[in-house]
Amino acid sequence: MADASSPSGDIQQIDFIGLYEGVNVEGDGVYRQWHYHFFHGEITHHIGSDKTPPFSTTWQTDWIPDQQKPMRIAARIIDESGMITFTEPVTDLSFHRTDFSVELCKPYDQPQVWVTRSGEFSEKVKIHGDIDNAVSYQLAWTSWSPGYMNGLYVNETKVFEKEGPKYQYFAHRLTFDDPSPLSAGVNTIKTGKTPKIDGHMVHGMEVQWPGIMLLVKYDKSIDTSVDDGQNHSIEELVLDNYPNPFNNSTMINYQLSESDDICLSINNVIGQKVITLVDTHQGAGRHQLFWNGKNDAGRNVSSGVYLINVVSNSAAATRKVTLLE
Repeated sequence: MADASSPSGDIQQIDFIGLYEGVNVEGDGVYRQWHYHFFHGEITHHIGSDKTPPFSTTWQTDWIPDQQKPMRIAARIIDESGMITFTEPVTDLSFHRTDFSVELCKPYDQPQVWVTRSGEFSEKVKIHGDIDNAVSYQLAWTSWSPGYMNGLYVNETKVFEKEGPKYQYFAHRLTFDDPSPLSAGVNTIKTGKTPKIDGHMVHGMEVQWPGIMLLVKYDKSIDTSVDDGQNHSIEELVLDNYPNPFNNSTMINYQLSESDDICLSINNVIGQKVITLVDTHQGAGRHQLFWNGKNDAGRNVSSGVYLINVVSNSAAATRKVTLLE
């Protein structure tokens, strides 16, 4: 609940937003951030909005993942003059879940260009929780023109046919009460190829970055343990860089809790790979390397925002970096 007033006129709307780790509908591959974005000028994928005092909303958290770090909530206030103000956030918030837990499994090995008219495409996700305690799961992604999708598969089991419009943006959030298609460890999620219609090629569905995310819900009354005691969240890799922004080179740091196969790449904001800096097996501990703002061809890239992506067999991390001319 929020109390608000403005010297510029009546309050027209209050939007409640949260900083937490969740499904990345923003399309930048960053899972822990202030989650909200705009579609046709309207705020969406936030906690909620209210236009009538006393301003309040109810946050549906049944499918918000368990949090490794404290959450924050703030209010976005709009008065009748159009002025927008953000409140100071309420900090150090956490879930107290006694009967269930939710794991967010982040995609990796996903195609840079995922358009179903071109063929079958797949990605991988890794489940760390005890699959025997799974009671349901969700698949979440955003797409363009999903009316042309042709099946969604989990480990070669077809779980869904299609939904959504043609030639429009759409946010998918599918809930499945039967977790039997899921397997412990690495899982494959695949989309079918869109066939020709009346002999003509059609658009197909474009799966937007970062791909299809998997959420698994566990019954904690069966077993409250998750995995082997290691923290496989996005923070496990302790990814950072300095300076940021940069205009010459930036030092990238990451830390592994155990030896693992590592792929570190720089992507642009639409998911296209710019350069691969590491693709090898590395030992546990802290690692450093520099990126000099060049692509795989050795050419300087243009100024803008890029994504540092690190993927191992057990975790994934993404960090925004800004290159200045």
